[in-house]
Amino acid sequence: MSAFDPKRISHFLAREALEGWSEPSSLYNAGFCMKPSELSNWVDAYITVQGAGGLDAHHPHWWAIERFFELMPEHPDECWQAILAILDREPSEAVLGILGAGPLEDLIHQHGAAFIESVEFEARENPPFKALLSRVWESSTPEIWMRVQRARGEI
Repeated sequence: MSAFDPKRISHFLAREALEGWSEPSSLYNAGFCMKPSELSNWVDAYITVQGAGGLDAHHPHWWAIERFFELMPEHPDECWQAILAILDREPSEAVLGILGAGPLEDLIHQHGAAFIESVEFEARENPPFKALLSRVWESSTPEIWMRVQRARGEI
């Protein structure tokens, strides 16, 4: 059975969520668990704190970094949505560096089998995602890592 869920949110749905999609119920049907405003707040806070260096646990937006750690084990779909939404905001190179080597790498490491087809799809359809994928360090199983390398265009 394939791990790819065609209802899993793509960068197209993440963009519409952030722009205030007129039919929020459609987002929930697509597997979207957060309200668009919650996702937008998380995205804004993450970009702000990582843009400031992301090293100050006393920063007022530190919660946005912690949220990835809290949700990743049991709610990876929310993390996937946030990753795509952050990427869609076209953040600085510094933020992209930590997004790829942080949350995206963690997602692939912890949930690679469940997300690899979504990762491959995004790499094909979303050039900024493919570039973000190049910031991920080797993780997950050898099979998943080979597929990540293919999605990045390395093999």
